[in-house]
Amino acid sequence: PEACPPVRTGVRVTPPGSGFLRLLRTYGAQVRELGPVVIQQFLAEMRTALEDRRMPGVLGDAMATIAMRGATPDGVQWGNSARMHMLAQGLYVAACKAAGPVQADRILLGAVSEAKKWNAAKVVAPTQFL
Repeated sequence: PEACPPVRTGVRVTPPGSGFLRLLRTYGAQVRELGPVVIQQFLAEMRTALEDRRMPGVLGDAMATIAMRGATPDGVQWGNSARMHMLAQGLYVAACKAAGPVQADRILLGAVSEAKKWNAAKVVAPTQFL
């Protein structure tokens, strides 16, 4: 998978948020490898999954920006770990619908494995978002 850029230092991110960003970036890198058709469906499904969970649209837009470009929008407030857990569930559901459950499991396992390598994982385990 493509290397993920580091979290921008100009944005203040809590340890859970930092771990979530790493997971999201790695997840996005793996989805991008599946090509434009899967990417488009993934983005549409992610928006639907987050709407179903009554998450603010701005969070879905931020997740799409991070997953597809690796860029972190300024001022994003992810909320607490419970909200990040719900966002991660929406991410997984979107991947299942766009790429199928087997590929979605591979993406998820790869993202968690990669996220565990970063310092943020020592403070907050990436698996807490699953």
